[in-house]
Amino acid sequence: MSQFASALESARTLTLEAAAVASSKLGESSYKQYSKTISPRQLKTLLNSRNTREVKDGLKCLISAMALGDNTIDAKSYLPDVVKTVHTDDMRIRRLVALYLVRYAEIDQDVALLVVNSLQKLVNDTLSETRAFSIKSLVDMRLKSLEPIIIHGMRKSVSDPSAIVRSEVAYTIAKIYTSAYEDFQDELEITLKELLADSDPTVISSVIVVFYRHFLDHLDWLHGHFRRYCNILHELDSNAQIYMITSLTLYSKRYIPKPLLRNSENEKESMPLPDDIQEIIYTAFTIENDPDLDLLLSGIRKLIYSDNFAVLLTCCQAILQLSTPGSLRRTKFPEVIANLINNSRTNGSIKSLILQNILLMSTVDPQIFTPYFRQFFLYPTDNIVTAEFKLKVLSSLVTEETIDSVATEIRRYVYDDLAQNIKKEAMIALGICGQLSELWESKILKWLLRFLTYQKLDKNLMDTAVDVIRVLLHSNPRSHIKTVLELSTLLESQDTLHDKARSGIIWLFGEIARVEFSVCPDVLRKLTLNFAQEGRYSRHQILLLAAKLLSYDISANTTGDGAYDYSKSRLYQIFNTLIYLAKYDDDFDIRDRARMLGSLFHEDKLQIGTLLLQGTKPEPQLFPSNYRNRDGSEDQNVKSLISYGVSSSLINAYLFRKWEYSPDPVSENQDIREPTPTKDYRKYYTSISSDSFKGRDTISNNAFSSSIDRNKDFEAKPSKDSTYVSKRGQKYKLQSLEEFFSDIPEQPNKKSLNQSIDNSTGDKKPHISSEEEDTEEESDEGSNSESETGEDDLDSSEEYTDDSSD
Repeated sequence: MSQFASALESARTLTLEAAAVASSKLGESSYKQYSKTISPRQLKTLLNSRNTREVKDGLKCLISAMALGDNTIDAKSYLPDVVKTVHTDDMRIRRLVALYLVRYAEIDQDVALLVVNSLQKLVNDTLSETRAFSIKSLVDMRLKSLEPIIIHGMRKSVSDPSAIVRSEVAYTIAKIYTSAYEDFQDELEITLKELLADSDPTVISSVIVVFYRHFLDHLDWLHGHFRRYCNILHELDSNAQIYMITSLTLYSKRYIPKPLLRNSENEKESMPLPDDIQEIIYTAFTIENDPDLDLLLSGIRKLIYSDNFAVLLTCCQAILQLSTPGSLRRTKFPEVIANLINNSRTNGSIKSLILQNILLMSTVDPQIFTPYFRQFFLYPTDNIVTAEFKLKVLSSLVTEETIDSVATEIRRYVYDDLAQNIKKEAMIALGICGQLSELWESKILKWLLRFLTYQKLDKNLMDTAVDVIRVLLHSNPRSHIKTVLELSTLLESQDTLHDKARSGIIWLFGEIARVEFSVCPDVLRKLTLNFAQEGRYSRHQILLLAAKLLSYDISANTTGDGAYDYSKSRLYQIFNTLIYLAKYDDDFDIRDRARMLGSLFHEDKLQIGTLLLQGTKPEPQLFPSNYRNRDGSEDQNVKSLISYGVSSSLINAYLFRKWEYSPDPVSENQDIREPTPTKDYRKYYTSISSDSFKGRDTISNNAFSSSIDRNKDFEAKPSKDSTYVSKRGQKYKLQSLEEFFSDIPEQPNKKSLNQSIDNSTGDKKPHISSEEEDTEEESDEGSNSESETGEDDLDSSEEYTDDSSD
């Protein structure tokens, strides 16, 4: 019967395994369908089963119902059944229980508290993953009454031998900080300071994230760890490297002196690094850094081979904050980042973020990425957002040496079969190329005028071309009188111009009237003839053009006594005609605008009209200026960057932080960054075969010493002669490798391995590794003692191996 029952159990197990494999192959949808067939009563039976697999299936079904919002299963009613399953040794079940408790522990706190005792016991488990799990589960339950217990366990676990547990303690600090920082401020700060002194890079990777997010105001805590952190920067987790670099950068700005720029032509001349790089007065200079600042920069340069793009970008930000753009150019960071743009493994969102960073760095110094400008040419696989930012970056890198290749490439994009947004951005990039010199300004203007003569031209693309023309002509209209005349001819002969494009050209004549008045009255006369047929935006600008020309004419022809002859003014007659036509316009905005402009030319309001119509306007820009300049217009430059499509949070990361270092006369001669002793808890993992082995009971402050040795058949008892006694009373002596292999002959020997030959006498003598040489009982109990010895050794070696791996 026992054999028959065993066969049935094996068959049942195989059936369950086959079902699990089938469900995994069918996918999540099949499991979802399977979970619907389980009734609430069956689910309760699964949760209370003694079979681990059934309990796991029941928890999966319950978690699936919670995630899908299944109303047929009242998940919170199973809280007592779930709480009982936490005693299992299966780590997967424990994690599922933790997911359940995170959501429903606050609903019924009395029942949830039943699991607290079990979780507290897990804090003393032999497995480090279980200990970390217990800490995480307790704090994730978010019960106010558990906070003192969590704090107590956290203070004990801070010296846990496992780095996994100490890392979880760091994240526990962050969770307690958000809920009860004022109640446990001292305990949290003391624990964090101890973790900052940890010697394990894994723990530091977790601690620095918590420090940056919640304790960044306490940069003085990094005094004794600054140099060590700079040396282990490349050993940290990639995510932690970002927080560490930013934290050390802020620390350097506050506690390390500014770099000193020494003139290469006259070494006696020097100046501290200015906040604005344009304030550097030397054409060639060398940089002298504080040794600690050099240590940080050296640690940052080691991260050049990082496979995390965010780490590379953070390194570039730090170098720009702590040194000059030339220092960044001399590294390989720009080349590595530029190569990421066209890497097939980089997805579109990451490319967009990298390009925004490059764009911000180019506003600081375009020469950083100028040698790699060809990397920003468009690829067929680029999406719209990536292509737009590539063109923005490409236009910011234009120089006299590269403009020929860049302008030719960009002009091709306008004619290619690309998205309209890409063509518009290419048109703006051409305008930026035209601002480089008068020669290219004339070339771009001629090309844009020819482009506007095409019959089949998109409306938005035409508006963009007119906007670029307005920007190029606004800076120096006198040198482009011929282009202005061509624009007037274009207004008269081109009927295919869209309303916004025509209104932009009409506005341009109102601005040109300030420097070249003679061309504008005749343009206004021709526009007045077809005023009623013009578009809405064009009618607005014709009214405004008439008012501007009349204002300029009144200012130029006013007599000495302040009188102006309105009856003989041809411009005044045209203006009145337009005001009369606007009174009957079907657009109320044009009617209101006409009444407002007409009221400005009364004798008592001429001065106000002059200020409104003849006031100078800021020069339009196609590309934002350098926001790092300290000219009082930083806010405006930031706004222009945001309008250019750059993320505001990213702009804040690149904003130049002022150097706040001020030497303290009291502690000026003291080394505030004197390294503090580190805390190494790995010594508790020493093997039992070592002469320096220490038992768990010697760790007085360890939270896990009470139960770390449970279920052990082998009890290590150190003695003076390195002899250990098992619980069964047998003695063992530790041996080195030489002693262990000393009984193996050099040549193959047919004799028994338990005997060795004495070279001097040739006699055979037994070789016994145990101290007890009970020859009388060897024949009767030899086999039993050998098996017991083997089992003891195996149990002890396995147990300590698992412990050390954690």
